[in-house]
Amino acid sequence: MKKIEQIKIYYKQVDNLALDKTAKLGLKIVFLSLAGNFLWLAAWWHKLPPEVPLLYSRAYGEARLISQWGLWLLPISSLIINLISIRLAGSLIEKDKLLAQILVWLAALTTTMALVGLIKIVLLVV
Repeated sequence: MKKIEQIKIYYKQVDNLALDKTAKLGLKIVFLSLAGNFLWLAAWWHKLPPEVPLLYSRAYGEARLISQWGLWLLPISSLIINLISIRLAGSLIEKDKLLAQILVWLAALTTTMALVGLIKIVLLVV
């Protein structure tokens, strides 16, 4: 019963966040980019080689390669960051509107960067 009340509070906070015009646009970008991340990876999954480059900070060669399953780190970490950011923004929207908007737009930025990175990696190896 307590969990249901917490979920209702969470939905109310997100609804309040969606009422703000600036945050609403950011939320749309977040959800479209998240969907794009998962759909892009799922669409190209069968064409990916067994190892793909992801760790660009390492020395050139095999140290940069990871299993193709490692590409799921991008959309999953993006999802986790967005859940935390949107949850915080939802709880802050009534107290500090600007901070809530900043959190939503940071979520949109990180998700879009993950999508662009994923697209570039997939197009590089396919």
